[in-house]
Amino acid sequence: MKNVSRKVLALTALSIGLFSFAAFEGGSIKGTVNPSGSVESVYAISGTDTIKAVVADSLIAMDNVKAGTYSIQIDAKEPFKDQKLDNVLVEKGKITDLGKLTLVQ
Repeated sequence: MKNVSRKVLALTALSIGLFSFAAFEGGSIKGTVNPSGSVESVYAISGTDTIKAVVADSLIAMDNVKAGTYSIQIDAKEPFKDQKLDNVLVEKGKITDLGKLTLVQ
């Protein structure tokens, strides 16, 4: 009987341990910037967390972003002006679409 109790206890502890290391499922941030090629870099900032986006041509992509509210900082190439978006909400398992952003000179 003692062996059965120990096995059940060990199995329970193992199960709890495995579930506590479940895969991280964050949200995503996507968008488009016009004109094409006008972006130097893009960052999502929340408190002390800063995430750098992948920028390809005019597309912005950030995956596995922790749920929360972010400021998006777009650093533009000259002669365009930088742009900042505040209060961008990212939800677990969802895509936050910034839409089409147009930079001005």
